Amino acid sequence: AAARAVVGVFALALAVETAVEFQPVDNGSVLLSINSLLHWLLILTEIRAFRATGRRILPIMKSVTPIAGMLLIMCSITLAFLHAFWAMDRADINEISMFNIVVLLFTGEQFLSGDDLKLMPEREKISIILLSIGGVFIFLTCTINVFIAVLCECYDQEQERMVCTFLKERARICSGYFLRPKMQSTGFSVLKQAKLWLLVPRAWPTLIVIAHVGGNTQADLVALDLADGIST
Repeated sequence: AAARAVVGVFALALAVETAVEFQPVDNGSVLLSINSLLHWLLILTEIRAFRATGRRILPIMKSVTPIAGMLLIMCSITLAFLHAFWAMDRADINEISMFNIVVLLFTGEQFLSGDDLKLMPEREKISIILLSIGGVFIFLTCTINVFIAVLCECYDQEQERMVCTFLKERARICSGYFLRPKMQSTGFSVLKQAKLWLLVPRAWPTLIVIAHVGGNTQADLVALDLADGIST
């Protein structure tokens, strides 16, 4: 319910933004990008109720929940190296430098070229090199591998109780749909009965009377009784 509410809010915001021309005015739209991402993620969560996809998706989804502590450790280490790099160059604190530092920690790709390092003072150059090596070793080599190991262990545990988890999740989804507000229309029930009565020639006079009387429920019942009496 919360996920649907978030998707609905962003979809409504996008509809308000594009109400004039029914499309984003500029070439790039942040709301359109967010809506595209959220709708695909919503589709991914919705197909967990099917047998073919749920047994593969649910163990992955359930194994991510217990590793919140590991994510906190990774976030703390990232912030530590981010502030350490920023302390070496306080004039270049912006979102681009943050992106470069995060890319360095996650991929090991250095954002400073050899020429940039040569132009730095000796003390600052050595500090940047040591920070880069330490960040790659601590984060990319140690922390990421520990994170993968913890994730694999949680996935193995969820895989063992996959059938029970799938049935429980499917029952929860079904109960949620059954508990939603419903509106019953008498017209559809009459049409459904009419399709069944078409198979019985004895009921044809009844259908003629129903079609003549119309949508009043009480009149329909009277017409049914009258037609049954005529047909017998």
